[in-house]
Amino acid sequence: MKIYRFRVLLEYEDENIFRDIDIQENHTLEDFHGCIQTAFEFDNSHMASFYLSDKKWTKGEEFTLFDMNDSDSNEHIKMMKNTVVGEILSGVGDKLIYIFDFMNVWKFYLEFVQILPKVAKVEYPAIIN
Repeated sequence: MKIYRFRVLLEYEDENIFRDIDIQENHTLEDFHGCIQTAFEFDNSHMASFYLSDKKWTKGEEFTLFDMNDSDSNEHIKMMKNTVVGEILSGVGDKLIYIFDFMNVWKFYLEFVQILPKVAKVEYPAIIN
């Protein structure tokens, strides 16, 4: 089992706050969402989405926490709970954007920085730094 290390950066006022998070390749984006919530001490009471990103931090395909479309919509919404981290990434250097609380817009920049072996006594996802 591979472990993916992400550097998660939050720009807050004039300060950059970061955490390093290790997550198994088979965890979902919903698992990742929960770990980010814990790492930054949020209360998980708002909407959130991940976005694939290019090197310039342009938002691409969205993966959302909740499907807010009405039942008549033909639009296919990709859900965090159905999206496996290892299936949407191509390799080290890939970037994701995570937005939490669309009213206050907490925007996080996530960069896939390293592949590591699984450590037996670590419970993943894990906040490393």
